[in-house]
Amino acid sequence: MMPYQSYQGYQAGRPKTVDEIRRAHEQLGHMAENISWLWQHATRPLALLRGQGQGRRPARSALLGAER
Repeated sequence: MMPYQSYQGYQAGRPKTVDEIRRAHEQLGHMAENISWLWQHATRPLALLRGQGQGRRPARSALLGAER
C-alpha cells in the first residue's frame, strides 16, 4: 500500500464536517449538471433525425421508440 492510499483510507473513515458534506453535495450537483448537458448534446442529433426537435416525448419512450 502506498502512503497516499493510507491517507485516503484515513480521510474516508473520519467524520466529515457540515461544510465538507455541503461542498461534496455541491460538487456532485455540478457533476450531474455537466453529465446532463453532455447527454443532451450527445443525443440531440438523434432526436433531430427522428423528427423530435420541437415536440419532445418523454425520455423512456424516446429511447425505446414506444408510445404510451
